[in-house]
Amino acid sequence: MIDIGSGAGFPGLPLKIYRPEMRLTLLESQKKRIAFLKEARERLNLLDVEILHGRAETYGHLKGCRESYDLAVCRAVGGLATIVELALPFLKDKGIFIAMKGPKAKEEIAQAERAMELLSGRLKGSKHFTLPFTNDKRVLVLIEKQNPTPDRYPRRPNLPQKRPL
Repeated sequence: MIDIGSGAGFPGLPLKIYRPEMRLTLLESQKKRIAFLKEARERLNLLDVEILHGRAETYGHLKGCRESYDLAVCRAVGGLATIVELALPFLKDKGIFIAMKGPKAKEEIAQAERAMELLSGRLKGSKHFTLPFTNDKRVLVLIEKQNPTPDRYPRRPNLPQKRPL
């Protein structure tokens, strides 16, 4: 599994604690957060956790990262059309991308249809739930990769955010 834009390690680190046999890659672009993730990995004594410092737009083209993962997760990185472009290049065929979205998930799914089509993704479903304590509504959007991602994706850094597909 790869957690794109790991930040403080959510959801990657809790999922690793829950499934310790899973191999996990945490991808984060900010150096300060990388230091925290390394410290968390050490203190929690987590094995098979790789921490990469850089951008998804770069790592998504590298051998060993591109089309290498069964599962990709992402939380609070951007709109669905943007993160589809960042995540799908990492997945093997039939791999699953899970994005946590808020109450406007339905609109984001509609806006991401073209991105999913261009990147060989197919909406597999969505799971609605309520967060404990806050009662905030969230949606897990599940997208399955159908075929290899065209080589030109992801586009160069910041372009997916500035001009979503």
